Amino acid sequence: MLRACFRVAFICSFMSVVNSLAFAQEQAATESSTQGAEDFLRSYTVAFGEGDAGKLAAFWTADAEWESTATGAASNGRDEITADFQAFFDENPGAKLNGTIDSIKEVAPGVVCLDGQTTLMLPDAEPRHGGFHAVLTSSDGKWQLAKVVESAPPLLEDTTGKLEPLSFFVGQWQDQGDGPAVNTTVRWGANQTFLIRSFTIDDEEQTSQGTQVIGWDPIENCVRSWSFFSDGSFGGGTWTHSDNEWNGRLWQTLVDGSACSGTQVIRIVDNDTLEVENIGQEIDGEPLPSQPAVRVVRVADEYTAVDASEEE
Repeated sequence: MLRACFRVAFICSFMSVVNSLAFAQEQAATESSTQGAEDFLRSYTVAFGEGDAGKLAAFWTADAEWESTATGAASNGRDEITADFQAFFDENPGAKLNGTIDSIKEVAPGVVCLDGQTTLMLPDAEPRHGGFHAVLTSSDGKWQLAKVVESAPPLLEDTTGKLEPLSFFVGQWQDQGDGPAVNTTVRWGANQTFLIRSFTIDDEEQTSQGTQVIGWDPIENCVRSWSFFSDGSFGGGTWTHSDNEWNGRLWQTLVDGSACSGTQVIRIVDNDTLEVENIGQEIDGEPLPSQPAVRVVRVADEYTAVDASEEE
């Protein structure tokens, strides 16, 4: 029987492979194999949620193999796999898993290879990460795992400096114009891994507020934002940078369920001045009237940095 840490890695790989079948089924050569992959994923989800070791082990071939290149541990055959699953569920009730696929390849009819990464989440414990290579086989439309090889988690890209071009925006800003008064504060989050933008909009009838979190997305390799508004609406977007201009492709879900989208262009005029323009805005596919660009000026610079200990 594998030691506890090995069983964790074993389960992680298995879950990631199963989650990936939604993608693998697109590579299947026939409609029957696609249906088999869907059945495999659905059955696994039920079995794992029940913590049923017997059901999970049935998804492996009788002579299936598992090994860890990081530790040298190995498990062979369905009986040993069943024992490992049972021990894992006994020790880790309520476990949750996520997996991502880096590559998928059909190497022969009915044989698919998957490579990816996994995250295992246990109650009251830090998430555990790892990599995997898995071989799946299909017989009469039924998918089974033939082999899984675990590996240590890959080294993550250092993204410390990815947000440095955004440091210019740290501070307090105020819109200039005839519309509602908009005041904005931008500050660093803990460890300067995120920027946090808070804003208030005051008009004659009401005051509304919002928060935007800006960070680096290592999967899409871009700057991404998440926005939350005091009326209950929310949204997000992706940003690109060119010279003194930032372009954000944004979306928002309004409180009535309507979908809003558009592009925001932020131009840096000088050290204390921005020009913000929203273009191509629409709600549920209906275009909105265009609006002139708004000038925004820096009114204070007291949030140049936030000590991580203060944020915590």
